[in-house]
This record gives sequence, C-alpha cells and structure tokens, in this order.
Amino acid sequence: MLARVDAAIRIDRGAMPAKLLERLRRALSFPNPAYLDRLRLGLHPGGEPEELCVMEEDRADVRLPRGAIHELRRLASLDGVEVECDDRRALPAAWIPDLPDVGLRDYQERAVGKLGRITQGTVVIPCGGGKTRVGIGAIRRLRTPALVLVHTLDLAEQWRREIRSLLGVEAGVVGGGDDEPAPITVGVIQTLVRWEPARLDAFLGGFGLVILDEAHHVAASTFREVLGRCPARYRLGLTATPEREDGLTPLLGLYLGRPLEVVRHEELVAAGVLTLPEIQVVETGFTYPYLSADDYAPMMSALVADDARNDLVVGQVAAEALAGQTCLVLSGRVGHCRALTARL
Repeated sequence: MLARVDAAIRIDRGAMPAKLLERLRRALSFPNPAYLDRLRLGLHPGGEPEELCVMEEDRADVRLPRGAIHELRRLASLDGVEVECDDRRALPAAWIPDLPDVGLRDYQERAVGKLGRITQGTVVIPCGGGKTRVGIGAIRRLRTPALVLVHTLDLAEQWRREIRSLLGVEAGVVGGGDDEPAPITVGVIQTLVRWEPARLDAFLGGFGLVILDEAHHVAASTFREVLGRCPARYRLGLTATPEREDGLTPLLGLYLGRPLEVVRHEELVAAGVLTLPEIQVVETGFTYPYLSADDYAPMMSALVADDARNDLVVGQVAAEALAGQTCLVLSGRVGHCRALTARL
C-alpha cells in the first residue's frame, strides 16, 4: 500500500482494506473535551461532536497526521499489508553558509542531532532549559529555510531577538500587521490561520524546517489546521509541558512525532543550568471561617483587602529590594497587584 507523505500522509481510499480503515478511525479518535465540558455544565452539546477524529476522509483519499506513520504501519501489519512511502516533503536548498556556533549543551546537541536523523519529533525541556536555543541550533544545522510558529506576538519578538543574537541574522515576521517573510521567519498562528488556503499553502511550501513553540497547543484546531498544511521535511516541537489535562496529549506525537529528547528538571539542576529555589513560609495571621466551597470567593476578596497582610507583603518585598535583590510579586487578581504596587 502506497502512502504519499507531504504535509500529511495520504493514501488512496481504494487501496486501503476496510478493516484497516476502521481500525485507524478508532485509533485516531479521542473524546472531545469541549463536548464533555458542556455535559459537565449541564448544557446541551449542540454541534460539538462526541469525539475528535484526526483522520480525514473523502471519496478519493484518506489523510492522516504525519506522526501517525508508526500506528499506520502497526495496524496495517495485522492484515499483512506493507506500507511504502512516497516522500514528497519539502526541502528547499541551503540558503545561508557559515552560521555561527550557538553553543549547545550536551542535551541540546543530542536533540538537534536526532532531528537531523529522524526528521520530526518533540523536545521536552523544563522552563529555563534552553528550548529556544535547541530550535536555533536546528536552524543552523539543517540550513534550510525555517518557519517558527508561535501563538503570541511576545513570543515572536523573543524568537527574533534570540535569532538576531545567536545567528547574527534578522528573522522575518508574519503576524501583528507585519507580512515580511525571510529565509528564517517567525509566524503567528492566529494570523496564518486566517489566510486563504492557496496563499497559506504557497507560503508554507517554501520551508524545509518548521518549529512549533509551546507545542502542547497543537491540540487546538487552529494549530492543527496550520501545521497540518506544512510540507517541510523537518518538524520540531518544543515544550516544557507535554501532558494535557484534557486527554489530548497523543495529538502532540501524531502531528509532530515521537519525543526526540526528554530532559528532566533534576538533570538541569545537576548540570548547573537551573537552581532549586529555597522556599520560606511567612505566617500572616490571616484567618477566615471557610466552611464550604462557596466561601472561597469571599475569602479571597477578604484576603486581598486585608491591610495588615498587605503591609506584611510589602514590608518583606521592600526589605529584599533594599538589600539589592530583584523581586517578583505574584497575585491571582489584577486589583491586588495594583494595590500592592501603590503601597510599594
């Protein structure tokens, strides 16, 4: 059975045994979190399907996410069917010679090396471990036009700044009103998903490497819609949090491939990359008659309005700041942050 591989895996429907088609439907279907949420809230599901199936079908073709190749081969083997791949993935010619070394650590070097051999997959590194540098190292190593997909303008600017610093080149940007692609381009998902399909396909076809930052978001339909049209030979997903609470964690592998490198927090601490925080508990003396879950919201309102507690927080922060320390104060309420700022 022949599978054409570009942005997805495409198989002629007539060449696929009926049993295999049904097995794939089951294997690539997942409970729909939006449907379950509506049921939990006592709402009618409306137009939400009970399941999400990431396999697409029409009269001519069956289309699977690229990371489903292993499941396709496994299920096909049950019927004695061999899968042959016609590789049509995009790999534009090298474009920039002699990019500077970006100074990868051992675990980053392993991840980039595996991507070069395996061509797609995810890299899981805790926050602060250098995920962005892995992506930039892959751009340098593979030397093919590269697209970095992000979901916020802040992330886009962060990537452009790091690319400028480490590689000495200016990355293009598509998003936030800008439409300036370049051999290295940072694209905002929310902008690209609004493009006409023909325009989007023409744009995506110009890249040999696509990097998805915050790759756990691939379960969202907007991410899948864009990534599912990327024919780049190389796909790299970067994330610190691959596990999703909504049950859609498998979609990470189905669209981006199996893990290339999983780095544990303990490894980074042992290597001196991260430092374990020292936690000091400060007793505030605040009390509240919490009797049931209904008391939570009024308790929090009372807590953030408590002058003695706020003065204690401000005093602790001010003492550290006067000692030359950099301080970050976190609160779950904007109004509380503003009140603390006014006191400081």
